[in-house]
Amino acid sequence: MPVKVRYKQKKLIFNSQKNGIMDSSKTTNLLKLGVGLVAIILITACQQRAVLSDAKNNESSSLYSKWQLIELNGSAVEVAAGLKTPVITIEKAGRISGNASCNNFFGSFETDGSFRLKFSKMGSTMMACNDMSLEREFLQKLEVVDNFTLRGDTLSLNKARMAPLPRLVRVR
Repeated sequence: MPVKVRYKQKKLIFNSQKNGIMDSSKTTNLLKLGVGLVAIILITACQQRAVLSDAKNNESSSLYSKWQLIELNGSAVEVAAGLKTPVITIEKAGRISGNASCNNFFGSFETDGSFRLKFSKMGSTMMACNDMSLEREFLQKLEVVDNFTLRGDTLSLNKARMAPLPRLVRVR
């Protein structure tokens, strides 16, 4: 389709046999507007996806650490004399290990890269200690955890939308 370009009253005029005459200033303005809108939409969409992706990756990657129990079922943890404060180490390889106050424990976990978390294949040593109530309760809570919340250096392990079961702080 042949197109003739000519100037008329300081305006660029396109003349094609099929479309007739078009004013280039209006066409150019519409084209600029359209390109601008598409660019804004693409930039906004990409930034939003990047922010969500970074948040998920940062949350799950900072999950991999050693954590010390500070609260269980909303109450501060009190460790009986001669026992240790429970700790759990969460590794990138999908393994967990720790001490539940008397016995060491181990297992594996799964996470989908977001805030879902499920512990499985749990086992422990079987030493007897004077007061094992904290250990028993802590290990039982780990078995039902299905998600987590991470705020700074505080990790809350949760079941559904209930209050946090155990709450832990990062060990540095």
